[in-house]
Amino acid sequence: MPQLLFASCAKLLEGLLREELISLGAEHVKETVAGVYFQGDMALAYRVCLWSRLANHVLLQLSQFEADDDHQLYQAVSRIDWSEHLEANSSFCIQVSGQHANIRHSHFIAQRTKDAIVDQFRQRCGNRPSVVTTQPNVCLNLYVDKTHCTLSVDLSGESLHRRGYRLEAGKAPLKETLAAAILIRAGWPQRLQQPSPVLFDPMCGTGTLLAEAALMAFDIAPGLYRHYFGFLGWQQHRPAIWKQLKHDAEERREKGLARNDVFIVGADIHPQAIQKSRENIQRTQLTKRIHLERADCTESPPSFLLNHAKGLIICNPPYGERMKLEEEKTLSTLFTTWGMQLHQQFQGWELALFSGASRESLKGLRFRTKRHYALFNGTIPCHLYLFDLLDTPQDLLRRDETLLHSPPVGAERALPRSAAQDLLRDTGRARSAPTTRQVYEHKIKTLLEEGLSEGAQMFANRLQKNIKHLRAWVKRDTITCYRLYDADLPEYAAAIDGYEGKWLHVQEYQAPKEIEAHLIKQRLVEMLAVLHSELNIPHHQIFLKVRQPQKGSTQYEKIEETKKFYTVTEGPAKFRVNFTDYLDTGLFLDHRLVRRHMAEASQGKTFLNLFAYTSTASVQAALAGATHTTSIDLSHTYLEWSEENFRLNRLSLDAHTLVQADCLQWLNKNNRLFDVIFLNPPTFSNSKRMATTWDVQRDHVALLHQAMKHLKSDGILYFSCNLKNFKINKEALKDYQLTDISRATLPKDFIRAANRHHVWTLCRRNSSR
Repeated sequence: MPQLLFASCAKLLEGLLREELISLGAEHVKETVAGVYFQGDMALAYRVCLWSRLANHVLLQLSQFEADDDHQLYQAVSRIDWSEHLEANSSFCIQVSGQHANIRHSHFIAQRTKDAIVDQFRQRCGNRPSVVTTQPNVCLNLYVDKTHCTLSVDLSGESLHRRGYRLEAGKAPLKETLAAAILIRAGWPQRLQQPSPVLFDPMCGTGTLLAEAALMAFDIAPGLYRHYFGFLGWQQHRPAIWKQLKHDAEERREKGLARNDVFIVGADIHPQAIQKSRENIQRTQLTKRIHLERADCTESPPSFLLNHAKGLIICNPPYGERMKLEEEKTLSTLFTTWGMQLHQQFQGWELALFSGASRESLKGLRFRTKRHYALFNGTIPCHLYLFDLLDTPQDLLRRDETLLHSPPVGAERALPRSAAQDLLRDTGRARSAPTTRQVYEHKIKTLLEEGLSEGAQMFANRLQKNIKHLRAWVKRDTITCYRLYDADLPEYAAAIDGYEGKWLHVQEYQAPKEIEAHLIKQRLVEMLAVLHSELNIPHHQIFLKVRQPQKGSTQYEKIEETKKFYTVTEGPAKFRVNFTDYLDTGLFLDHRLVRRHMAEASQGKTFLNLFAYTSTASVQAALAGATHTTSIDLSHTYLEWSEENFRLNRLSLDAHTLVQADCLQWLNKNNRLFDVIFLNPPTFSNSKRMATTWDVQRDHVALLHQAMKHLKSDGILYFSCNLKNFKINKEALKDYQLTDISRATLPKDFIRAANRHHVWTLCRRNSSR
């Protein structure tokens, strides 16, 4: 029977881990933040523990349950038969992650979970297992999301990055899992498919990159040197399966060591680092396969390399966040000197440089990156830069510019029909034109070869400035989807939204007719090139649309028909978004605070959502404790989307109603009263299914009067409108208590759109609100 499993990893490694799990035989694989869900039998779970080079922990799910308080938590944990997992005289530990809605301290959650387990043993046999924090027989993991709890056995026991060979660590050690990811991104596994692969680390430190490269080269399971796993003391452990897997791994190791054409070389200027590296590598039993030498990277390379073909240079040099300030100032000099040595001694090699140093420091290398990836070293944001060392000094003299970052390019989905057709027309070939990917790649390559224009550089600078300005706010409020840029520079007129740090939704505003077409296309290419380069978002995860005034039936037309959805989070909620098929994604980011206000007001109350769209406001209200929500929309498609949003958040539709109807007609025919009403009508609509056309400036008073008839005496109505410079008719609404909360609900990332963000609350004059 397949088991429900979860492999955790460092952020930004989810895609690599997903591919690795599939290669190990995992099924129903699904990425999430900092991990991957999958299914498989116990043999697969053991195989992942033994062979995964990227996972930190492997969790096997035991139970999921709701717990509003510590009493419900205790009762739910007590319902599990713990004799199936622990012996009375064994040991265990409990790791708690996530955040509970009502229990603030994770230590108390762990304490109550422990109480439920030991009390069960006391009642049954008079004895109880003990709690230890270091290598217990069984390690349990409790993940808490508001009131939803997931209890699992941690089969790894302790993080899988602890391979067992590294006892000596430097000042800022590189985790083994991160080192493996760097090697994979740098293309080391592909090089191993070729004859006589060569790898050189000129700043090897304690040798982690060297050791991980050797484990890959000789097909050695990274968990083979470990003596402890969390499943070894678990009651359901299957020793025969584990024994066979280890035997198979040892056989693969012996076959791998028969290979004698792999050359792995490490050097460092510090003798202490070489000594620590040598001791760590000795524990891998690969001393004879890795050559170590004390050498200065800025001087002649180790003589061992001189007789070998060109290969891969890979290193993790020191950088500012782990160095003293005065040391950081020397980085630019270091890279400048080293860069000259690379030009002289390593022409034709490839370089993979992992660093958290500023880009200013890296300019001294005078090489152009062909690709780069965002990663984290612990909590330090870093990048892995990949270079082809092909530049000559003459090239450098002609190009006295800053370090240019060539983006990963291509993807048919990166451009919608309009932009793709424009680019294809540029080639002068119609039916036999190259693919969008080829044209786009050519455009970007040409741009980067010629250098960014002054305008494109201004756009890049503004983008970085915005990100820096928003960084602390995003981290503090745990915002995962937000606007990065909104036509800050008139020449680069687009709204750019980031989703979960994975996807970019780029809406190019229609340019004025007086701007020449070739300038529009050039700026579009420049903008996309900068986005690829500065944000390191993969090509197929950037989605472009042209936003223009919608006329007639065009406002209802689909852009694409991919039916491709992605899951994003907002506070406690999860929502499905679609970046390609419609003009909007299914989640209005500028309503983030409005949804929060309404959710707080809806606890224990009824909620009506008119013009509900994908019902994101209803979902937030339901999660906040609304007793019932009613969502009205004319579109069957959006109501199906709404239903998926409710199901995604495990909300039963028995307590939440979705109605396909014209909101104006529904208000006329129904007499139900609600505590909270959300009214977010379109600016204009001429849908054939509506009785008349709709204009928010013209018709909002009548709509508000009609909606207020459905509001309880002490209820509150939220009215939102996105029409630029909209004016509410206060005189016609003087019978209500009208409060403008536009500024209070304007998110930090939508300051530039303040003239399109209008929100009011309406209450009855005799209301206690």
